[in-house]
Amino acid sequence: MNRHPVSRILLSLLLLSLLLGACTQPQPVKPRHPTLGVVEFDAKGIKRVILRAGEAAEATATVSEDETASPVIKISARPAGGAAGYHPADPHWRETPATAWGMDFAASRFGSTLVISTKNEISYIHHQYLLQDIHISLPSKSLRLIRQPRQLNGDGAPDLSRP
Repeated sequence: MNRHPVSRILLSLLLLSLLLGACTQPQPVKPRHPTLGVVEFDAKGIKRVILRAGEAAEATATVSEDETASPVIKISARPAGGAAGYHPADPHWRETPATAWGMDFAASRFGSTLVISTKNEISYIHHQYLLQDIHISLPSKSLRLIRQPRQLNGDGAPDLSRP
C-alpha cells in the first residue's frame, strides 16, 4: 500500500520533467502572414504625403476610385530580408523571419503634410530587414506623393522628422 502513493509521485515527477524539458527547447517562429497587411491613415485636410522607406522609390501608388468612402490613405508592403551569413556562437540562435521582425508604418502630421515612415527597417552588417512591394492608395488625385528613400542602418526607428 505504501508503494502506490510513491509510484504516483515518481510518475508525476517524471511527467513534470518531460514537460519542462519540452518547454525549454527553442520553438520555430511561424510567420503570422505573408504581407504586412493594410495600414490606414486619416487623409482629412492632407494635401501632400511624404513616404520614407528603404524602397520608397520603387513604391507603387494608385488613386482610390470610391469617392463616397471616407478619405483614407492605405499602405501595404511585404516584409523581406533576414540575417543571412550571421553565425553567432550560441548554438540555439535562430534567425528571425522578416514576417516576425515587427516592421510597420508610422506617421506624423505637419499641417497639411503627412509623413509616413517605415518602422524597424534595418540594414546592419548581416541583418537586412526591409519592406518591399510597397503600395500606397490615395483617396484623391489632388494628393501629391513624394517618395524619399531612407538610408537604412542599425536603428529601426521611424523617420518622422519635419519635412
